[in-house]
Amino acid sequence: MTSPCLINFDPEALSIQARYDDEVARFRAKKRWETLFTEIYLLEPKTDFRITLFSDEDRLFFYMVCHFVSQVGKYVFYRITSDQNNAAVRTLKVSHYASFPQELEVNCSRPGTGYQKNFLLRLLKYFQAG
Repeated sequence: MTSPCLINFDPEALSIQARYDDEVARFRAKKRWETLFTEIYLLEPKTDFRITLFSDEDRLFFYMVCHFVSQVGKYVFYRITSDQNNAAVRTLKVSHYASFPQELEVNCSRPGTGYQKNFLLRLLKYFQAG
């Protein structure tokens, strides 16, 4: 079984940092983070957010850092960190597991996920008004 990863939300740098024990777990997590940000929050890679990977071979740790660079990306970071019990945070924390639990998958089309739909509508209205 994969050991738990360490996730850190850094409000000063507007980034999410994660440490993994192996490269495969980091690879899985990266794919699921990209899916979360692009399909659920409608962010554009390299425009709204950037994911950086690096390793510490001496201690055998593998790191991933996601920086939110645009105004939309910063707003999504604020929404994710303002409610630490939401589905996005749970997805970020367990995204490195090989068998990803379906009940933790964030999906707007699934019944009972009106929060994500309402969030996207509010986000669109916010940027259309301003």
